[in-house]
Amino acid sequence: MSKKLLFIGGGNMTQAIVGGLIDNGYSANSIFVVDRNSEKCQLLQQQYQVHVNEKITVFLDEVDTVILAIKPQAAEAVCATLRPQLRERKLLIISIMAGLNLASLAKGLGEHLAIIRAMPNTPALVQEGATGFFGNVHVSEAELLEAENIFSAIGIAAKLKSESDLDTVTALSGSGPAYYFYFMASMQDAAIQMGLDPETAKSFAIQTAYGAAKLARDSDVSVAELGRRVTSKKGTTEAALNTLQAKNLDEILASAMQAAVSRARELAKLNSL
Repeated sequence: MSKKLLFIGGGNMTQAIVGGLIDNGYSANSIFVVDRNSEKCQLLQQQYQVHVNEKITVFLDEVDTVILAIKPQAAEAVCATLRPQLRERKLLIISIMAGLNLASLAKGLGEHLAIIRAMPNTPALVQEGATGFFGNVHVSEAELLEAENIFSAIGIAAKLKSESDLDTVTALSGSGPAYYFYFMASMQDAAIQMGLDPETAKSFAIQTAYGAAKLARDSDVSVAELGRRVTSKKGTTEAALNTLQAKNLDEILASAMQAAVSRARELAKLNSL
């Protein structure tokens, strides 16, 4: 029998996970969603036939796992509401809130609870996400496997070696889609400036990124080797790559990711319960 899951928050990520779970055979009868926005509740109920309600605690006694899919600024109030009922039960808590570490979540919800932090990314909305997760000392191997199964429904998922690795995952895959969007937009704009019509420039920039990513995922060689195979001696690709290297693109990307890691750690200090 499926574990019964309660999503607190009915936003885009909840919709993506619910859709992925149901597409992978999870029972809609085992999924519960609460959100103060009645329209979100109605949408989820109509689209997936899951249980919905606007009151945050109404389903707590019926479920095994609670997934916190709310904005960090709402966390204090939500945790204060949940905490009294969580004293009586040892539910698995999975948080996909950015900027709240395990110690803070335990302080807000209960020190006895099994809590997992997870960092999915926006491609989860098309079931092509990448989610890293890590649990506190109360989390069992079975509960880690449950988290992996949940997030595998929206892409790939991996258990991390330490909580600090979540900051790196935030910089790599959490913020990463924006890097690729920026790169695609830059390529598109450059092509337009060179005379290509905007529609063709956009479609070719996106298709090239998609094709390269699919080739890298489906290939049994490294991305570096795939790059070498595209690059002919003294050819056009080599000329372009030489320019990127001369501009220190590697160092720029490393600096950008380090900035994301640093900001993630700053937010963890600022956000506490």
